[in-house]
Amino acid sequence: MRDALIQEIEGTVLREGLVAVTVDVFDTVLLRNTKPERLRFAQVARRQAKRLECPWRSVFAARLLCARIAYQTAPYVAGERDGRIDDIFRLMLEALQRPAERLAVLRQEELQYEKLNLRLNRPLLALLGRLRSAGVRLYYLSDMYLTTADVDSLLAHAAPEWRFDGGYVSSDHGVTKRGGGLYRRFLHDTGLSPMAVLHLGDSGDSDVRAARQAGMRAVHTPRNRIFETSKVLRELFIHEC
Repeated sequence: MRDALIQEIEGTVLREGLVAVTVDVFDTVLLRNTKPERLRFAQVARRQAKRLECPWRSVFAARLLCARIAYQTAPYVAGERDGRIDDIFRLMLEALQRPAERLAVLRQEELQYEKLNLRLNRPLLALLGRLRSAGVRLYYLSDMYLTTADVDSLLAHAAPEWRFDGGYVSSDHGVTKRGGGLYRRFLHDTGLSPMAVLHLGDSGDSDVRAARQAGMRAVHTPRNRIFETSKVLRELFIHEC
């Protein structure tokens, strides 16, 4: 994050006496490398395939197909729905004709891969630390197929000394930031006034537009152009994974 943006955020929160700051997790607090999603899934599939003793391409194909099915068949919650990692993995094991108890293996490899490929956004965490010292409450909000416990585990691995005041993950609630439901759930549960909360995130849609539509303040904290360009270039060569 640019120093000027950090100063702008800090000044706004302290000057206007905001009560809480919420942050996106992936590509905001925890930074991914430039690998696009399908390449990540392919690399996870290689790890999982060794444990399941089946071809990695079969595991990769099952992941793509079963993720689509899990998202399309998830129950509606307040007009929204979201996929869950355990549902994806259960469908994968059925497709691959592997016993249901192997789900723990899939989960273990998924989380280990994430831990190896994520790094902490230290300038942002330093900012959040200063805000916490000033009495500001801190929460994370994430649109993610992993569970809240999984996200807590990844955050604890990257920053063992750090704790948020709470976290909301779309898969556990069935509503998303993108659709606005996760913001509304957070505000309902905490009782906070929307205008007393500032949200930070890398997505102009899910983290800025949707947060503002929920009545909250929002600041866009995008990754740099080098990251975005490299990500696009890698997408062009995804078939080589």
